[in-house]
Amino acid sequence: VAEVIVIGTPDEKWGEAVLGVVVKTPGTEITEAELLAYCKKELSAYKRPKKIEFVDSIPRTTVGKFDKKAVRAAHWKGKERAI
Repeated sequence: VAEVIVIGTPDEKWGEAVLGVVVKTPGTEITEAELLAYCKKELSAYKRPKKIEFVDSIPRTTVGKFDKKAVRAAHWKGKERAI
């Protein structure tokens, strides 16, 4: 894993579900199942992502930090409210 951010995405039952947004290290192969298994071993249940989404890059703000608002906006688009 080269980069990762964790965000909340819409969930009917809980309001939000944890999603890991991951950029793979070039030249490596890793699956969602492998990452979820690793998280299950290392993290408490409420901290674990329910899903992993692989992307080519994570947007950044003008100062170079990850732009979580931009990533969240894509997942909450069309919803009545963003928690």
